[in-house]
Amino acid sequence: MRILDVCIIGFWDEEGSKQAVPRWRRRKQRADDGGGGGNGDSDEAKFITLPLPSTWQGRLAYTVDSLLSFRGSSLFKDCSWDWAPRAVRDYNPPNRAAYFRSALGNLIIAYVLLDLIDNILVRRQWNLGTPYPVSSLPALPQLFYTLLTPAFAYTGNVLAWEQPMGLILVMILRFPVNSCPPLHLYNPLEATSLAELWGYKWHTLWRRTFDRMSLPALWAMDRLGGDRPFSARTIKFVRAFVIFAFSALLHVGVTFSVTPKSAATRGIANIAWVLVFFLAQPFGLLFENTVVHPNTETLPKRWKGILRRSFVWVWMVWLGRLNANWFALLDGFGKRRLDFSPVDMIMRTLGYQSSFKS
Repeated sequence: MRILDVCIIGFWDEEGSKQAVPRWRRRKQRADDGGGGGNGDSDEAKFITLPLPSTWQGRLAYTVDSLLSFRGSSLFKDCSWDWAPRAVRDYNPPNRAAYFRSALGNLIIAYVLLDLIDNILVRRQWNLGTPYPVSSLPALPQLFYTLLTPAFAYTGNVLAWEQPMGLILVMILRFPVNSCPPLHLYNPLEATSLAELWGYKWHTLWRRTFDRMSLPALWAMDRLGGDRPFSARTIKFVRAFVIFAFSALLHVGVTFSVTPKSAATRGIANIAWVLVFFLAQPFGLLFENTVVHPNTETLPKRWKGILRRSFVWVWMVWLGRLNANWFALLDGFGKRRLDFSPVDMIMRTLGYQSSFKS
């Protein structure tokens, strides 16, 4: 997908459009050194847009950096890409020691949380003979295990590759500290809309790639519309649907690549769960924009925030049960992820049976 984004779709970009050739942006002198760069400054005050490189060495560096950047961060000091989200652009720890403390702290917290979640999930006997191992539970256990699923995925991502990769690149290979921002720079629990959750609060790892992959659908709609173009709402919905379809495809592919064959067979038979979870999101965004937001716009700020956030929670938990079904059927809840378990040691000390199966 990334190669298609960079090497193929770029041929149809229009000069001067937002999708035109991306540029490096370099941070100006730090605020504490007397230059720009304070948090309240505009992008123009904090960054300089660099011209495209003219030498073959510069073009090679540009190409490699562009191909490897999934969120807009750069492998070069004080640089980012002009399409990077604001949080990625602004991420710039003062030194390697500060980066190391933050990354190591995140790594330890993720390990402890994953160990705790792992113990909770493994100690339950999951009925994999039914296609509804989670959504068939009583209401409270269903809610509990549904909420554990994204927490399980989040801590697993942090522990499996995000922080270890960042520590290797920054501390061992000596890449700049701004090159490896944390996966989640915002708190997803604070999202007040589905658009905010998926666009900013959850990780933005494939945000530009999926956005770019949806462009052919827009070009096709433009041709099909002719003299009677589609409405902006229809175009927005179709684009969201294509983006979430690619997201579903990627998640399915990545999941099956690390799943044992016996569990993968169950997963294929029940793949509708994960497809419905992703492909229903555009309908949630449409309902949010046409019903929820217009009917809460005139409310006091506090109540508007409460009602909009409540919709996000209800929608995500209701659909999250389906995603949890799929994870359970893939045996994602039935086996230990960590060989060393402090939580298991404490449980055994208290007289409970070990969560490690013989």
